Amino acid sequence: MYTFNAAGKALKIVMSVKNLTASTVSAVTLRRVVDSDIDDSLGNDFARTLDSMFAWNDTTGHGMVLQHLGGPAHSTRVYNFIDESLVTVCNPASDTTPILGTDGIGSIDYNLGNIAAGATKSATVAYVRI
Repeated sequence: MYTFNAAGKALKIVMSVKNLTASTVSAVTLRRVVDSDIDDSLGNDFARTLDSMFAWNDTTGHGMVLQHLGGPAHSTRVYNFIDESLVTVCNPASDTTPILGTDGIGSIDYNLGNIAAGATKSATVAYVRI
């Protein structure tokens, strides 16, 4: 479910994962990844907190935050370059921040754990322009 707040320059996203099988699915991770090319620039700066990752462009003064709003245990990560393997492995380590002047990506990873047959688990994030 998406909710756009034009005045707040924010997009709220509720992500839900439903187990459509007849048995429990174990160790489920939900990863929300963003490739932040602020103002069409490939040379952005990146940092993270416990609940968010953000990118900004010092030359324009614009930026974007991917922020955790609700859900289970989570972690934030940023990477100093785009590498397909970073988003396809289960638990990649984050690079140390801040990362300056790179074409990077960031994510919030949710540990949904076990999902029983027919059950649904959710997490909520927001993209906010800063």
